[in-house]
Amino acid sequence: MAPPAWILFGILFCWQMPHFLAIAIIYAADYEKGGFKMLPTIYPESKRTSYVILFFTVALLITSLGLYILKVGGLFYAVGAAILGGAFFMVALKVIMESSKKNARKLMLASIIYLPLLLIIILIERMLH
Repeated sequence: MAPPAWILFGILFCWQMPHFLAIAIIYAADYEKGGFKMLPTIYPESKRTSYVILFFTVALLITSLGLYILKVGGLFYAVGAAILGGAFFMVALKVIMESSKKNARKLMLASIIYLPLLLIIILIERMLH
């Protein structure tokens, strides 16, 4: 596979973790009732879930800039990816500071908005060149 394909894989891989863990925080009680072992149900009083969210959010931001580094995306893409990644990081930071259902919902919504916007930026960048 070509390096840009690996970057796209990395973006999707890193994106899914904060998205999934936000859902796991929101529905922790339901997962526990169903017998599913999730970080928020195994370690309810721990910051482990928050640290995993932080790790993958930072990894997502760095990975998304990989297309610029590989010269697949130009300055338009780099600025767009950095702004989106920074905004996503700020929302994730709220969950890290206070792991609540309210903040997890915001992170889930931010993740749903982030990915399509990043892909649209990639498409626009490709159309510009």
